[in-house]
Amino acid sequence: MDFETVFNDLLAILNNIVSTMLTKLGELLVIAGNYINENALKPAKDSLGVWAVMNCSKIKIFFSTRKKELEKKYPAIQFMNEYAWYFICLIHSIIINTRIEPKENHWISIAPLYKLSGNQELNENYILEEHVNLLPCVDYITTDLKNEDLLLHMNEWIDATQNLYEDDGLKEVLILLKFGKEYMYRICKKGMKHLQYVMFEQSDMRFLSIEYSYPGIEKPIFIDVHKYAYMVDNEILSPAFIKRFFDYTIGIDKDVFRSEYVLKIMDNNLNNFELKSDQYILLQSNSYVIKNL
Repeated sequence: MDFETVFNDLLAILNNIVSTMLTKLGELLVIAGNYINENALKPAKDSLGVWAVMNCSKIKIFFSTRKKELEKKYPAIQFMNEYAWYFICLIHSIIINTRIEPKENHWISIAPLYKLSGNQELNENYILEEHVNLLPCVDYITTDLKNEDLLLHMNEWIDATQNLYEDDGLKEVLILLKFGKEYMYRICKKGMKHLQYVMFEQSDMRFLSIEYSYPGIEKPIFIDVHKYAYMVDNEILSPAFIKRFFDYTIGIDKDVFRSEYVLKIMDNNLNNFELKSDQYILLQSNSYVIKNL
């Protein structure tokens, strides 16, 4: 038995323990709540309910205001709260074998999608090897200097992807840039030239429904595109985009990705169409174009 197998078994055991503890805790809370409601608070049940409705908003405002005051007076409190919560999410993601994005809001990643040869029975073994690089802290106000810096980073990574095409198992390379809330997606092709500009402009297009399916799937999977991914010139819904969505979404089997899939899509103009596994979408200001890989 190798180390990876032992590690995965340990994560599965920890996941079962945590799930069981949370389930039992919920059951105990329900029992305690029913007992209090039926016995201890029965005489004053009505008055207590009125009091709760009248004062819950005041209590919420009090604690929210106090929290902001403490964070302003002691910045370390906010820092520790944010990183403590992210650390909990990180541990949870490891247990359930799901990725999470960096806590920072300015980073760039390269995500090559490979087809492996280990699963000969299904011949559908794919892996997304994403590598993230944090960007230097820069001003979020749009300036020419900021765009030049981001453009430099993007073009450096475009150059770095060219060596990846020596691998016969490479299916696609996706570069993702996050700056603040906005996402930029670019598909890197062999011999791709440098980008000439970096722009964050919202597209008017939205996809109301994106349904992923392949022959033999029990039920379709619905794909959700982040609202800040609808940016002009973004290249989305490619195979690497879909595989990355699966890897970062809780409750989706990571082996559900197939090379021959179909996306059934409805846009915000109520147009229905299908997108094949060798295609992607290029967003424009108030429209989109279906492109081939």
